[in-house]
Amino acid sequence: MTATEHTERGTGWTATGWAVLFWLTAGSGVVAGFLTWLFLYLASDVDNCSTADDFSDPHEGAVTLGLPVAVGAHLLGLLLLLMAARVARHDRRSAVRFALVALVATSLVGLAGLLALTGGDLLVPYPQPFLP
Repeated sequence: MTATEHTERGTGWTATGWAVLFWLTAGSGVVAGFLTWLFLYLASDVDNCSTADDFSDPHEGAVTLGLPVAVGAHLLGLLLLLMAARVARHDRRSAVRFALVALVATSLVGLAGLLALTGGDLLVPYPQPFLP
C-alpha cells in the first residue's frame, strides 16, 4: 500500500479522481438547481398570463407544470450524486449523507440565486403591481 492510498483511506475517499468527480457533480448541481427554480418561476409567469384571460386561480400552472419538473430534477440530481458518491466514498452511509447534503446545499444556493434575481419572489406575483 502506498502513502497516497493510506491517506485516501483515512479520509474516506476511495481515490482522488473519484472525489474530484463527486465535487464536480455537486458543483454542477448549483447551476441545475438554479435552472430548476427558474423553471418554476417562469411556469408561474406563463400561468399568470393565462389567468388574466380566463379568471382561474393564479399559480395553478406553477403547481401542475413547474412542481413536477422541480421534483423530477431534484430526484435526478440525487441519483447522480448518489452514483458519484458511491464510487467516491468507502462507506455506503457516508456516500448517502454526502449526496443528500450536496443536493440540499446546491438546491439552496440555486434558490438563493433565483431569489436575488427576482427580488425575493419564488413565483411571479399576481396580480402584477400597478406601475404608473
